[in-house]
Amino acid sequence: MDPVSIVAAALAIVYQVTGGAYSYQRQRWGPWGHFLGLTRLVDTKAVQELHWNINTWTDEEVMAWKQSFISTCSAIQVAGAIFASVGLTALQLPNTDSTHWSARALLTCLMILGGLSVVFAASQQQNIAVLNKALDIRSWLSRGKTEIGRRQYENPYVHLPLESSVAALKQWNTPKVVLNLAVLLYTIGFGIYLLYSWIYHVEPDDGRNDFRNVFIAFVATVGCVCIYVVIVGGFAFADELKRHLDFGLGRSTTFAKPVSQQQLEEWLKILQDMQSTTSGTDEIYGRLETAISTLQTKWEAERIERDRLRTEYRERRLRTALTEQA
Repeated sequence: MDPVSIVAAALAIVYQVTGGAYSYQRQRWGPWGHFLGLTRLVDTKAVQELHWNINTWTDEEVMAWKQSFISTCSAIQVAGAIFASVGLTALQLPNTDSTHWSARALLTCLMILGGLSVVFAASQQQNIAVLNKALDIRSWLSRGKTEIGRRQYENPYVHLPLESSVAALKQWNTPKVVLNLAVLLYTIGFGIYLLYSWIYHVEPDDGRNDFRNVFIAFVATVGCVCIYVVIVGGFAFADELKRHLDFGLGRSTTFAKPVSQQQLEEWLKILQDMQSTTSGTDEIYGRLETAISTLQTKWEAERIERDRLRTEYRERRLRTALTEQA
């Protein structure tokens, strides 16, 4: 790998670790922005994307987001109700009074959090369902006008009329966060129940090692799942970095669509058009190779033209600076 690629990959990793919004953090929150991003007190990348989306989404995209959000709330309600009943059932496990009190406490909290996730999701669903206009949804996701005087916004955010709401972002994530916390408490609480059932020898004499074996199976299962999630998450993170470097899919800093995205859409359009043909396989592949070759020639000509315009712009700026100094 050449040094340029290594530096680009390192910068992309830093971009992701800092929340993907290093410059935006400084513009919106000043010196505190980087602290908020690193500590994850605020998902600054999500705030930045929301700031961009509520201003640049079309009305159709806003309404599609509404339907997706309503579907998510419905799914969380079902999962929350299931975990609330699971928590109630877990409290009725045999010999729970003989185990450590923390197991019962965590399982009780699980039941409460499961119910709360249902309430929060239903409340969010009701709030968004009554918003029938795209402008109403944009306003609901914003905190009003962008405060140019109080912020240090640069292009393009200085030109966006609506400023994203951190409270709205936290609010719509609350049901999911509460549900995830319920899952975590159930795992820990049930593990404690098995552990102390083994330690306190609550099983009958003819099953002396039953809880030990069950606890070992529990730890092995949870451990394998955690390892799997970490490994897959690592690969997903690497793929996200590669997508960002290849196509700039996280566009939220410029109105112009990145060249890499334009080229990707053109390439996909050629492939999709080929599916509607009735020609033979060999003929289709020949036409496809010709179309891709023509497309690559077009991209190369466009790249040369961009380089020429960029060089002219730099020379013009240099001449202007020399004229001002003279």
